[in-house]
Amino acid sequence: MKNHQIDKPSLTVHINGKRICSAGICGDGILSATLRVGNLKTRDGSVIDNISCSIAGIFDKKHHTWFFDENLKSGDEILLKIEKLNNIDEPKEISDVDKDMIDFENSLSQQ
Repeated sequence: MKNHQIDKPSLTVHINGKRICSAGICGDGILSATLRVGNLKTRDGSVIDNISCSIAGIFDKKHHTWFFDENLKSGDEILLKIEKLNNIDEPKEISDVDKDMIDFENSLSQQ
């Protein structure tokens, strides 16, 4: 990816031994790996177990998503490696950051 800053750490994720993606710092912002485990009660009272993992970041007011999976299950093994890479994978999606997020960021910089 052309904006990848090779002097910054990158994240590589493997699930059950399979390499999923490598993501990196792509401008001014933050890269994050998130693992969520929980259960959600529906309106009818049933409970849905939810395990999800994502690799995403916000850089230069653009949201970058490399990976999102909400179909993980108990027993899945997730390996997250922090390393410096010369090349990373292209994000699966790049979108504008929500206007509320930009307004919040601007209010912080004016304080």
